Amino acid sequence: MSKQTFILLLVIILHSNNLYNQSKEKTVYCFKDFESIEKKLNRYLSASEEQFADDYSYVLSIYNCNYQDSSPRTHKFLKQLNQKATREIKQAETDTTIVCPNIDGIYLLLGKTYYGMQDYEKALTVFGQIINQFPQSRSLVETYLYLAKINMCMNEFEEAQRYLIYAKNNIKNLDTINDLSRQWFTVAADNYMRQDNYINAIPLVHKLVEKQKLQKSFKTRLLFVLGQMYQRLNNDSAAMVYFNQVVKRRPPDIMFAYAYVNSDICCKLYQQKIADSLRIEEIENNYSDDYNFEPTIVESMHDSDFIHSIYPYYFNDPATMFFLDESEWSDDTLDDDWYDDYDTTMISDELLNIMLENWDSVSVHIPKTDFKNFTDTIFLPLFDPIEGYMLPYFGELTSRFGWRRYRYHYGIDTKNQYGEPIYCVFDGVVRIAKRSRTYGNVLVVRHNNGLETFYAHCSRLLVKQNQEVKAGDMIALIGSTGRSTGPHLHFETRYKGNPFDPEILIDFENKKLRADTLVITKETFNYKTPFGQTGAGKGKYSGNAVFHKVKPGETLSGIARKYHTSVSSIKRLNGLRSDMIRDGRKLRVK
Repeated sequence: MSKQTFILLLVIILHSNNLYNQSKEKTVYCFKDFESIEKKLNRYLSASEEQFADDYSYVLSIYNCNYQDSSPRTHKFLKQLNQKATREIKQAETDTTIVCPNIDGIYLLLGKTYYGMQDYEKALTVFGQIINQFPQSRSLVETYLYLAKINMCMNEFEEAQRYLIYAKNNIKNLDTINDLSRQWFTVAADNYMRQDNYINAIPLVHKLVEKQKLQKSFKTRLLFVLGQMYQRLNNDSAAMVYFNQVVKRRPPDIMFAYAYVNSDICCKLYQQKIADSLRIEEIENNYSDDYNFEPTIVESMHDSDFIHSIYPYYFNDPATMFFLDESEWSDDTLDDDWYDDYDTTMISDELLNIMLENWDSVSVHIPKTDFKNFTDTIFLPLFDPIEGYMLPYFGELTSRFGWRRYRYHYGIDTKNQYGEPIYCVFDGVVRIAKRSRTYGNVLVVRHNNGLETFYAHCSRLLVKQNQEVKAGDMIALIGSTGRSTGPHLHFETRYKGNPFDPEILIDFENKKLRADTLVITKETFNYKTPFGQTGAGKGKYSGNAVFHKVKPGETLSGIARKYHTSVSSIKRLNGLRSDMIRDGRKLRVK
């Protein structure tokens, strides 16, 4: 090799090395402390989700949607982390010198901060961006899980189930012990439990207990919940087993007391069932020895009682019923009063189909009909024009349909005194009359046109399931049961499982119906617009709403003076409990 060639090679090597060092110096990695901050956020969210406020009159939840840490320290932590994640994403998208291999993870972290602040609307937007921009991302499973959590907490159970299925399809093995599979089982089980679907929830809770590594306190809670669900299904022997396991694990005093008492109750009920079955078997054996009987004509009420207990089908024959004792049946049995008031044979087939479509006497919420691609118009007559109609009494409106504290409020609230009567709005039949974890004592009335109205948080229910009710009938009393902070009525209107704004139907200010016929189109249900904006289905009555975006340094009193209103009015319109407001939030001021 010549001297000139050697020098040339040396220059090239030195130049290449210099270029490499320069490029190395220019390369900047985004969010250097990402892993440690992500772990800190996950610990906070995990701890918050397990801070339960329990009501032992219901089946306990295993996932907490109602946590709210309003401490300044927590608020500061989430806000700073949110700002940092937003800044890192913006820099990574605009500065080409920044290398960001975990950009999908930063998006996920941003969505989690919104979730932690319970700003569900923004969290849904961020998680949606992850699905669209990073379809093959490692963060996809966790994104689906958070979407399922948010929809479940907003009572969108079908949507939550859809995301749970997506998450399940992307998890390699649900039986492995890891945080993702534990979260999936927890959310999936709780989603069923919130719908009172205990048959599907129980196997998932069993898998959580048997196959996942859990803290002792949470495992004890799962065993207690299993006992409650079996108790609701009248499986007293199984419920007793799980309540006894809870007692042995020495839980907190209140859970210990409920487990001990429920175990004793289940034990006595189980013993009673065994005794009853033995007694029935003995009676059947005695009767089978003494009687070889085939019924023909009933000649006395004593015989009819005996036959009814063994041959219930016998009384379905009107010809046989004619021969019953006259003390039981009047002379005009075969005349116009042949059918009683609840006999559905007097109802037309068309009306009967409308009344009984998706009829469910267990679940408060029925499956929703999809109106997204609906192009027709449905006209629902609300009352008989011959009989006329007068709207029953409603209290003053205190909370409207729409976004409330970053959650969707699927009804309206009215201000009432404890114990005031609640009246049925239209004629119909009571589909649900029971106690629910969120609604408290709740009535669901199915009306003749297929419309349903909900009456929640009642102190007392005055009608029973399957009972026929008329417009203006007193059906319940005002209370504060379930998820409630004071006595009021939560009123919802739904059609084919889909909620819509009651103010489309009722003019609460002027105390009257808006029309004698309700017009249903797909726009009736097109209300899921961003927080602080009006939806397509809101109608003219909400078009005059005025909103204000909070700027740094602004206070509620200053905003109230600017718009010539009061602080209390703004707090009422936005569901605020304190005077603290965040920068950038949209407040309704009028």
